[in-house]
Amino acid sequence: MNKKRDAFNKIKVANYKASLKLERLNMKTIFIYDQCGQATVSFFVLEGDYRHLNNVYVNSLEDEDKQQEILNLIYNEEGTVNVEMLQNFPVEEMRQPCYVVVVGFLP
Repeated sequence: MNKKRDAFNKIKVANYKASLKLERLNMKTIFIYDQCGQATVSFFVLEGDYRHLNNVYVNSLEDEDKQQEILNLIYNEEGTVNVEMLQNFPVEEMRQPCYVVVVGFLP
Protein backbone atom coordinates (compact mmCIF):
# COMPACT_ATOMS: atom_id res chain seq x y z
CA MET A 1 0.00 0.00 0.00
CA ASN A 2 2.87 2.40 0.78
CA LYS A 3 4.36 1.86 -2.68
CA LYS A 4 1.08 2.89 -4.31
CA ARG A 5 0.84 5.97 -2.07
CA ASP A 6 4.47 6.90 -2.79
CA ALA A 7 3.92 6.51 -6.53
CA PHE A 8 0.76 8.60 -6.30
CA ASN A 9 2.60 11.33 -4.35
CA LYS A 10 5.41 11.39 -6.92
CA ILE A 11 2.86 11.85 -9.70
CA LYS A 12 1.16 14.64 -7.73
CA VAL A 13 4.47 16.43 -7.21
CA ALA A 14 5.43 16.03 -10.89
CA ASN A 15 2.04 17.41 -11.99
CA TYR A 16 2.37 20.34 -9.60
CA LYS A 17 5.86 21.18 -10.90
CA ALA A 18 4.63 20.92 -14.49
CA SER A 19 1.71 23.26 -13.76
CA LEU A 20 4.07 25.80 -12.15
CA LYS A 21 6.33 25.66 -15.19
CA LEU A 22 3.35 26.15 -17.52
CA GLU A 23 2.10 29.04 -15.37
CA ARG A 24 5.51 30.73 -15.60
CA LEU A 25 5.45 30.36 -19.38
CA ASN A 26 2.08 32.13 -19.54
CA MET A 27 3.03 34.92 -17.15
CA LYS A 28 3.54 38.52 -18.11
CA THR A 29 6.15 41.03 -17.06
CA ILE A 30 5.21 44.56 -16.08
CA PHE A 31 7.99 47.00 -16.93
CA ILE A 32 8.44 50.19 -14.97
CA TYR A 33 10.28 52.45 -17.41
CA ASP A 34 12.32 55.15 -15.66
CA GLN A 35 13.90 57.92 -17.73
CA CYS A 36 15.65 59.48 -14.73
CA GLY A 37 13.75 62.76 -14.65
CA GLN A 38 13.72 63.32 -18.42
CA ALA A 39 10.08 62.18 -18.58
CA THR A 40 7.51 60.80 -16.19
CA VAL A 41 7.76 57.15 -15.28
CA SER A 42 5.78 54.98 -17.68
CA PHE A 43 4.83 51.33 -17.83
CA PHE A 44 4.40 48.59 -20.39
CA VAL A 45 3.46 44.92 -20.27
CA LEU A 46 4.87 42.02 -22.27
CA GLU A 47 4.17 38.30 -22.33
CA GLY A 48 6.98 36.26 -20.84
CA ASP A 49 9.60 36.34 -18.12
CA TYR A 50 11.99 39.29 -18.36
CA ARG A 51 13.29 39.27 -14.79
CA HIS A 52 16.86 39.10 -16.11
CA LEU A 53 16.44 42.72 -17.27
CA ASN A 54 15.56 44.08 -13.83
CA ASN A 55 17.56 47.23 -12.95
CA VAL A 56 19.19 47.47 -16.38
CA TYR A 57 19.50 51.02 -17.70
CA VAL A 58 20.37 51.92 -21.27
CA ASN A 59 23.52 54.11 -21.45
CA SER A 60 24.91 52.59 -18.27
CA LEU A 61 28.11 50.62 -17.88
CA GLU A 62 26.14 47.41 -17.40
CA ASP A 63 25.71 44.48 -19.76
CA GLU A 64 25.40 45.89 -23.29
CA ASP A 65 23.52 42.81 -24.51
CA LYS A 66 20.78 43.41 -21.95
CA GLN A 67 20.66 47.08 -22.88
CA GLN A 68 20.22 46.13 -26.52
CA GLU A 69 17.50 43.66 -25.58
CA ILE A 70 15.58 46.45 -23.83
CA LEU A 71 15.93 48.70 -26.87
CA ASN A 72 14.74 45.89 -29.16
CA LEU A 73 11.71 45.31 -26.95
CA ILE A 74 10.71 48.97 -26.87
CA TYR A 75 11.62 50.17 -30.38
CA ASN A 76 11.31 48.67 -33.85
CA GLU A 77 13.98 49.01 -36.57
CA GLU A 78 12.67 52.44 -37.62
CA GLY A 79 12.97 53.74 -34.06
CA THR A 80 9.23 53.84 -33.43
CA VAL A 81 7.94 52.73 -30.05
CA ASN A 82 6.93 49.11 -30.38
CA VAL A 83 5.00 48.74 -27.09
CA GLU A 84 2.00 50.45 -25.59
CA MET A 85 3.40 52.88 -23.03
CA LEU A 86 1.02 53.41 -20.14
CA GLN A 87 0.96 56.46 -17.89
CA ASN A 88 -0.62 54.56 -14.98
CA PHE A 89 0.51 51.36 -13.34
CA PRO A 90 -1.39 48.45 -14.95
CA VAL A 91 -3.22 47.28 -11.82
CA GLU A 92 -5.44 44.90 -13.80
CA GLU A 93 -2.37 42.90 -14.86
CA MET A 94 -1.57 42.30 -11.19
CA ARG A 95 -4.77 40.28 -10.75
CA GLN A 96 -2.92 37.35 -12.32
CA PRO A 97 0.57 36.25 -11.26
CA CYS A 98 3.17 38.36 -13.04
CA TYR A 99 6.67 39.72 -12.73
CA VAL A 100 7.57 43.37 -12.21
CA VAL A 101 10.92 44.82 -13.32
CA VAL A 102 12.45 48.29 -13.43
CA VAL A 103 14.35 49.29 -16.55
CA GLY A 104 15.33 52.70 -17.79
CA PHE A 105 17.28 55.14 -19.82
CA LEU A 106 20.12 57.29 -18.50
CA PRO A 107 20.34 60.66 -20.27
